[in-house]
Amino acid sequence: MNNPLRYALCAFFAIAAVGAASALTVSVAPAQHLVESGAASSPTPLDSFMSGCLDGLYDAGFIATDAPARETDRAHWSDATFGLAGTKEGFVDYVVAVFVTWRPSSLKKEVWLATGCDYRIVRVADGKVVATGSAQGETDGPDLVADPDKSARSMGAGLGKSCAALIQSASASNGGE
Repeated sequence: MNNPLRYALCAFFAIAAVGAASALTVSVAPAQHLVESGAASSPTPLDSFMSGCLDGLYDAGFIATDAPARETDRAHWSDATFGLAGTKEGFVDYVVAVFVTWRPSSLKKEVWLATGCDYRIVRVADGKVVATGSAQGETDGPDLVADPDKSARSMGAGLGKSCAALIQSASASNGGE
């Protein structure tokens, strides 16, 4: 017996499977540096930053994942292999290596604010850096101190959206991978 609903559902799942199979996987490898180590004992809002970044990539259609955060200096982060360990085995297409610098707020020392971040996007298949850039943090103020997680999430989301556009461009120029 011909059931149109059955055919429609089969077609839907077939299209969904093909779409999922063609999605690129992006890993975000975060590093952070505290401008004044020991100035405050509370943690930075890096988790909120990363949440926003991953959301920005996911909203653009990528499969997004993250690596464990590292507190390190710029020299270590600048190493071309930073964030690439295990990515080929994990079927990751691109790595976004992010370096966020934090400072304590001048209004409330236990609140960390991002002074800015630098990033580079690396194609895992050949290790080629396809894009680099930076973003400035917001100016210290009462609104940021009131909700530093919201500010960090917003900054991360902006970075995720920017990186998504750059990855889409790099992927298209590389034959759509």
